[in-house]
Amino acid sequence: MASVVGIDIAKKTFDVATRLCNGKYRTRLKLANDESGFAALLA
Repeated sequence: MASVVGIDIAKKTFDVATRLCNGKYRTRLKLANDESGFAALLA
């Protein structure tokens, strides 16, 4: 099965979620919507 990643961008934060084998989604990261948050996402 292919990996699926979703990113929900909000004003102050963004959430990164992955799809599980059962079809549900799990939030993996909640990061600040600023330069440090995007740097953490790239890392």
